[in-house]
Amino acid sequence: MVSVVGTVIVPRNTGGRLTRLVTRVVNGLFRVICRPVAAYRRRDRIMAGQAAVILLGQIAVWLGAFYVGYALLIWPVTESIGVAFTSVGPALWTFGDPNAHGFFETAALDSAALYLALCPASAPAVPTRLCLRSGMVCFGEVARSMGLTVSAEPDPDAGISLGYDEFLDAVARLSEVGFPIQREPEAAWPHFVGWRVNYERAAYAIAEAVDAVPALWSGPRRRPQEQLAPLRPGPGLSA
Repeated sequence: MVSVVGTVIVPRNTGGRLTRLVTRVVNGLFRVICRPVAAYRRRDRIMAGQAAVILLGQIAVWLGAFYVGYALLIWPVTESIGVAFTSVGPALWTFGDPNAHGFFETAALDSAALYLALCPASAPAVPTRLCLRSGMVCFGEVARSMGLTVSAEPDPDAGISLGYDEFLDAVARLSEVGFPIQREPEAAWPHFVGWRVNYERAAYAIAEAVDAVPALWSGPRRRPQEQLAPLRPGPGLSA
């Protein structure tokens, strides 16, 4: 971290040992490459890329160091060091797949809201409510930090933009997979609205501002476009 801050942020020569090591390695590599080149102009063309290679090499070393460091950090709570490295890898190297992820944060909160609305007796009250509360606070703070107009205390009577037909479609999908629904959709809908109103406006505002993947239940975008449904596995074979 000292190397990153000293190289990227501090406006003076404060690079650490790691930065100097990468510089020496790249300089040595370019000296070896240019040693058999007699013509100065050709050597000059080769050496022109030296600074860029130093920067790229530094970034590669930083990423490698973070990768090893985080893997060693979670090693004590995993089965083996191999599992630690394979677990950290996707988190560090994957930048996202629109077909796989969409607007995941909203989906997590919607799952908790559906659980509480449809299964009031069996839903784990504390974890689901904590999920919804933390999500509401997080979305609100992020939206306001981006300069978006979002109320700190959403109006419970404001309603939501998501339609009842979309809610029924979700209930039907839950029924298809055997989800234990304890409350009829008509009775569950007001409860779901009461939960979703706390985070929907902020979530929609952020998704529109960053032009996020137009996933289902994630609101409108700057340009009108068809929403993308997630890739779902097939029903499989019944026993």
